[in-house]
Amino acid sequence: MSETQLPTARTRVVREPDRAVYDRETVYRILDEGFLCHVGFTVDSQPFVIPTSYGRKDANLYIHGSAASRMLRQMREGHAAGRPRTRALSFQSLDELPLGRSIGKSDSGG
Repeated sequence: MSETQLPTARTRVVREPDRAVYDRETVYRILDEGFLCHVGFTVDSQPFVIPTSYGRKDANLYIHGSAASRMLRQMREGHAAGRPRTRALSFQSLDELPLGRSIGKSDSGG
């Protein structure tokens, strides 16, 4: 049986909570289907959100980027100092893209 991670005040789904899953294997399956995430962090109180690709192996998440990038540099320096600077990771799952000839009128009936 898969381990369930209990949500915290920061990780609990608020909008449509009945659709939330906290089962580790289900979350891994969702992560494994995707490849794009957004990493949010701050530098001198300035927020940044960088889109990047990712991969997962076991319980580790690997974020793509240059070792010289501000995003990875800030994450590495914060971790070494015991102050992780990553504030948010956002993942998307896109099942379909409804298209139409005009705004608000898609061919999928939506």
